[in-house]
Amino acid sequence: PRYHFAGSEGIFFERAPYINPPANDNPGSVQHVTRFISMASVGNSDKKNRWIYAASVNPVAQMDMETLKTIPAGATRSPFL
Repeated sequence: PRYHFAGSEGIFFERAPYINPPANDNPGSVQHVTRFISMASVGNSDKKNRWIYAASVNPVAQMDMETLKTIPAGATRSPFL
């Protein structure tokens, strides 16, 4: 996935983007980046623990291959490998 949203811990946390390996060995399969965002509990009074987030999500089908392949500065390896 390009975005991973979670909310079970009740805190706001935005991890550095991480690089996923290609889905398979097919010639058209590419590495892509996932952004992980954990949302705080709704209505909490702590300004640092945001419970709302504005994301600009574009469907993969509408993106060109160069944009999908772009790896931002500071991206890390997938924590799931």
